[in-house]
Order: sequence, then structure tokens, then C-alpha cells
Amino acid sequence: ETFGRTEQADLVRASIAIQKGDPKEALAALDRVRQKAPDEVELHLLLAQAYFRLEHWTDAEKSAREGLARDPHNPRAFLLLARVELRLGRPNEASDHALDAIGLQFGNPFGHFVLGRARPAQGRSAEAELAFTKAIALDESFVDAHRSLAEARRRSGREDLAAHAEAEAIRFEASNRARAEARFEPMRRLARERAAERAESARERAAATAARAPGASGTPAASADGEAAGGGTEEKEFLVVSGLPRSGTSLMMQMLRAGGIEPMTDSSRAADED
Repeated sequence: ETFGRTEQADLVRASIAIQKGDPKEALAALDRVRQKAPDEVELHLLLAQAYFRLEHWTDAEKSAREGLARDPHNPRAFLLLARVELRLGRPNEASDHALDAIGLQFGNPFGHFVLGRARPAQGRSAEAELAFTKAIALDESFVDAHRSLAEARRRSGREDLAAHAEAEAIRFEASNRARAEARFEPMRRLARERAAERAESARERAAATAARAPGASGTPAASADGEAAGGGTEEKEFLVVSGLPRSGTSLMMQMLRAGGIEPMTDSSRAADED
């Protein structure tokens, strides 16, 4: 990774590490940020996510509250807090904070999903089913929402409707996987081709170096600027992703990452939950 050593670069490292399922690596990067920018909101939100992955619920709750204290209207902070409170067995607080997140960002299906997960423990199963239905209306391919809807319907004794929801979960799980493969395979293929090109270029440079070594026959003559013939600078290629907000730049960067090309960004604009 060549992001540099600024606080923003470490936030990028931490975000990538969390997505890769390596929360310990994320915490190492975030510790460096904490030393220089302890009031950075994104620092505390990423800390909450990393601790959540490690199942350190108390630390995750503390970090989510720290983020919320610095940005009282942050839907991500409310949603992270709701998820932690669910794990701590506090459904009333989880529901309240899920509702706060929904009020700030109604179009995020995950807020409705978390609300649905909290409702049964409050004795409000009908509202849980309604919340899962809303999450699916916002994102019909939300597999966990379909499965949770099946559970809710099964608890109410409606096996036929539960079976339908479970079948939808299986259908969308397969279609999501197929779409992901179709979307990312060209990028993976391109990454493999470029890796092969780089390996071939390295072999050619090694051969050229060996030919110029003392005692080697047929040493190429040096050019006017001192470079031996055939020993030019390695060609490098840069991919620049740019666009207006909500124009698909985040999706393009995710595709590049899935294809094996780690993007470099200053993380000045936080990702949306949806």
C-alpha cells in the first residue's frame, strides 16, 4: 500500500482492512490517527466497526458514542450504536437508535433491518415484519432481510408465507453472487493480465542488466543521456476515478479493489451507509 503516512491515509487503510475482515490491522492504523487527530469523527466510527468485528461490544459502544458526541446528527453513529445494543441485549435502546438513524436517512434499508431485529424482544413482532418488509422494498436483494422476514412469519405460524420469504432469500443470494462474479471477473482478468505483463517486463529488464554486466558479450552502447539501449524507464499506468457525488465513483472504486487494484483516496468524503 502506498497511501503515505497522513491521518487520512491511515483512515483509508483502516477502512480497507475492515472490508477485508482484518480489524486488528485497522486498529493499528487507527491508533496512529488517534495520536494526531483524536477528534476526527471518522476515526471513532471506524473504531466502532473494528471493535464490532472483534466482538468487543463495550469498546464498540464507547467508540460509537464518541462519534455521536462529535456529530450528533450522524446516521452511521446511531446505526452502529443500535447494532451494538442489540448484541448487548438492550432492544429498547437499539430500537430508539435505529429509529434515530431512519429519521436521518430513511432510504438506508439497514436501519429498517436493525429496527426489525430489535422489535421481537419488545413483544412487537408485527412491527418487526413491517420493518423487514420496508428494508426489502428499499433493496429487494437484501438477503438477510428476506431471511429475517421468514423467521418473523414462522413465529406467527404462517409457514406458507415464511417459505416464500426463505425462497426469495435463496433466489437473491444466488443472483447476487452471479452478478458480483459477472461484474468483477473482467477486472480480475485485467489484473491477471497486467501482473503477467509486469512479470515479463521484469524478466526483460533482468536479461538486459545481465547483458550489460562486466564480461558479458555484446554489451549495448550507452545512449547520449547515459542510458544503455533497451534499458528505458518502466512504464506505469494510473487509473483516475472522478465524478460528481452519487454518480457511481464509489462503485467503480469497489470494482477496482475487487479486481486487485487498491485505490488511493484522501477519504475526505465519508461513504454513505447505503
